[in-house]
Amino acid sequence: MRRIAFNISGMSAQDADECINDVLLEVWNTLPPADPESVCSYVCMLMRRKVIDRLRAANAEKRGGSYAEICDELEDACGLEDSVVLRIAVKRAVDRFLGGLGRTERELFIRRYFEFEELDSISKETGIRKNTIVKKLSRMRAILKKQIEKEGYKDL
Repeated sequence: MRRIAFNISGMSAQDADECINDVLLEVWNTLPPADPESVCSYVCMLMRRKVIDRLRAANAEKRGGSYAEICDELEDACGLEDSVVLRIAVKRAVDRFLGGLGRTERELFIRRYFEFEELDSISKETGIRKNTIVKKLSRMRAILKKQIEKEGYKDL
């Protein structure tokens, strides 16, 4: 959970601990009725939301840091809009997209766009050159964009 907080915003340890405490309380209050397939994924999703909400509140006028950069990368591919129906449809399209990727590509995509990890860190840990990662992510975003458009979700 702390890694997610640092990867998204580079927040202080104290802020990360506050987010962790908020998420643990939310898990305590929601877990039995929510009944997620994976508790780990559920907790990570809640943590991402909490950190992003805190980041948005801290930067109400402008978004900064790696979160804004990553959103800009994905915005063209997914057309991130506020419609709940569209978001659900795009989530399902992204799930299908990830299911069709190879292990390495899926790991790169998830580490960059779900864990908000910096390219240098991914490169160092995977042993893949940064330029190669950038090219692979660019290709994957293009494929995702085509898939979303093909499924008719782009212009809803």
